[in-house]
Amino acid sequence: MSEEGKILSKGKYFNESSEWELLFNGQSIDIKDGYLYEDKDSGKAYWIKIKNPILYKKIISHTATELMKDATGIDFEINFNFNDNFESSYLHEIEIIKIPKQKQHRDNLDVIYFYFSGEELSKLSKDGKYIILFCISIRMDNWKNPWTLKEHLNELRRTLNESELKNGIQQLRMMIGPILDGNNLSQILRLAQGYNCNGSPLNTYIDKCINILTTAQTEVLEKYQRESFTEAIAEKFNFPPEVKTACKQYLLYFTEFLEDMGIEAISSIQEQDGDVTFLVEPRNKAEALSKIANLLKIYLYLPSSPLAGSYANPLDSNLALQRLTSQIHHLNSQLTLATATIQQQAATIQQKDFLIQQQQQFIQSQQFTPQVLIDSMKDSKNHEEPLLGDLVKVGDYEMGPLKLKLPQLIQWLKEQFKK
Repeated sequence: MSEEGKILSKGKYFNESSEWELLFNGQSIDIKDGYLYEDKDSGKAYWIKIKNPILYKKIISHTATELMKDATGIDFEINFNFNDNFESSYLHEIEIIKIPKQKQHRDNLDVIYFYFSGEELSKLSKDGKYIILFCISIRMDNWKNPWTLKEHLNELRRTLNESELKNGIQQLRMMIGPILDGNNLSQILRLAQGYNCNGSPLNTYIDKCINILTTAQTEVLEKYQRESFTEAIAEKFNFPPEVKTACKQYLLYFTEFLEDMGIEAISSIQEQDGDVTFLVEPRNKAEALSKIANLLKIYLYLPSSPLAGSYANPLDSNLALQRLTSQIHHLNSQLTLATATIQQQAATIQQKDFLIQQQQQFIQSQQFTPQVLIDSMKDSKNHEEPLLGDLVKVGDYEMGPLKLKLPQLIQWLKEQFKK
């Protein structure tokens, strides 16, 4: 361990960057993963910045008392996504700040007096010796939702006020800076909680708070999605667990497929009790839902149709065709991998007791093909194969004497759905 048994301590001075080396249990941390600013006035207290998620996990397995013997605060930059299908909102930072016994000037490092008023500090100090500040970033530059960012923020704040975090201090800030990548304009919701160490590691409390924040974000997202998708296509699936991720990825590409057909839409995936609900809403309310429903049927049948294998021309300049083919090939490769994994499991248990023979037979019977997209649909009425102009089914390869290939199909669809 480092100097005087400290878990986090100061190493050498980086002259060129005005930062100090950070030592974790006596081991030097690369400056890109973490570093330290020293308080020039006291020559002792310092502020720590952590940017590596693995290092963050290791550090919060210790108590606040162990970590902050001399530190004014620790800033963890984690960029945690609450929902993989909603990238506009995420937990950007968590800051641990020691509450001083009395107001002291500590240069620009003592951000506690920049963040909080005396009244807010008084309230937070009643709940503990430390402040844990959760910084939720909501990006404005990529906001493409039918509800406004302001509505989302207001509903999130209301939901948090009804949660276990209701006694915290909420603050709104505007930020322009390097969030995830590039310079993005974001609205920042800071939620401050008073915290007492009580001998427990930080992760006990932080993980609990992150779970509450994630639940709150999910509730807000589901609320607005329900309201937004009143005029939408909703299709339910029950995918086998082994291929659920691959099938969901294929579903999410459907909005780009629609865009190539000249239809702008937004989509979302919700999961409950093992079921996957795929929601699609046209941005133009005048757009016929039946048109989108027919396209979705065609889209779901395409990977299992010979049409998908009738096209292979990497030099074709038709980007829509290239993107669709790429998605179908990716789905097929994932299904093949899942099948191989299942067969490997069967081989592993082949030599074991007779009692598991039935299990082996079941595993060996699992063959994942693109047909899983259709077979997993919960509404049996949607299993009927779609017709193209009442002439040919998507699964058919020939239309009379004329062979129908994927490029002709895409062109035909564009012409039909632009009418």
